[in-house]
Amino acid sequence: MSNLHVYKASAGSGKTYQLTWYYLEMLFSDPYAFKSTLAVTFTNKAAGEMKDRILYSLYSLSKGYNDTEAYQQSLTEKFSLTKEEVKSKAFMILSLVL
Repeated sequence: MSNLHVYKASAGSGKTYQLTWYYLEMLFSDPYAFKSTLAVTFTNKAAGEMKDRILYSLYSLSKGYNDTEAYQQSLTEKFSLTKEEVKSKAFMILSLVL
């Protein structure tokens, strides 16, 4: 049976950041998890923003850009990976998703 996670918070409270982190964590645990995961938002605009944020974060991680340094550090710690391994895995995951 799968798990259900619900995030409820006001605007500007970091929901998109937290959801992106959760999705990245899930993908780094299982690169094929995107095939069986459903993320639901209340508007098409919000869904598009979430998709864009996840894809950009994977791209940015794969390039080693500074704007995803917090995600990179968290992934390095959680999965005991080097920065280069995070870059490589992010590229592989992005390729699978696309």
